Amino acid sequence: MLPGRLNLSNKAAAGGTTSVALRVIGLADTNPVLLPVMRAWASTDDGNTWHRLSARTSGEHYVLSVHDPRKAGFVSLRIYVRDSAGASEQMTVIHAYGVR
Repeated sequence: MLPGRLNLSNKAAAGGTTSVALRVIGLADTNPVLLPVMRAWASTDDGNTWHRLSARTSGEHYVLSVHDPRKAGFVSLRIYVRDSAGASEQMTVIHAYGVR
């Protein structure tokens, strides 16, 4: 997960929208892949509550749109992916980036 348009302190502007590029790479391959199931969520309270994110594809990766809170703090991110064979993975990053 790579949030875009952050400042040098890894922070986004409060009240804005941050685009997060998501590339999924399989163990047997080094090329990004698009999977049949990809879900993503964001939290602004250290993972106590989660809000579903919208996502779109761009080439061989996903782009998540995160609506940043209007006050300073942190955004945590969670993704869930599943391939066509049923293998799945979930990843959570608490304090993925800050909000100023």
